Amino acid sequence: GLTLQSAASQTAEREVRTKIGTTVTELDQTVRMLRDAIFGLEQRPGERGLRQQIMDLVGGLSPAPGISFSGPVDTALTATAQEELFSRLTAALGPDGRAAGASQVSIAVDGADCQVVIDTSTGPDPVVWSIPVDPGS
Repeated sequence: GLTLQSAASQTAEREVRTKIGTTVTELDQTVRMLRDAIFGLEQRPGERGLRQQIMDLVGGLSPAPGISFSGPVDTALTATAQEELFSRLTAALGPDGRAAGASQVSIAVDGADCQVVIDTSTGPDPVVWSIPVDPGS
C-alpha cells in the first residue's frame, strides 16, 4: 500500500492517481478484515463472544447498519464493561433509541478505552461514547 501511495505521488495523471488511491483503500479494508478475523480466532469454540453478540444484535435490525471492529473487543473488556457496551448498544439502536436507523457502527478498542461511534442517518452528529478497558489486558 505504501509503495502504491509513493507511485501515485510520482505521476501527474489524475486518473492513474485515482485508481491507485482506490486500490490502496481496498488494501486497507482487506487488512482490517484480516485483523478482525485474527482477533475473532481468540474466541474459544462454543463460546459466544461479544463480537458475535453484537453482530447478532445488528443483524436483527432493519435496515442493518454496517459494523466494524478494531482491536481485541472480546478480550480487552471486563465482563462488566462487555455488559455495559451491549446494553448501551441495544438501547441506542432500538426503536426508541437516538441512533435507531443507524447507518454505521464502529467499535474500536485501543489503549485505555473502547470507543463506540454510531453514525446516524437521522441526525448530523454521531453517537459517541467510551468504555474503560481492563488495564491488565
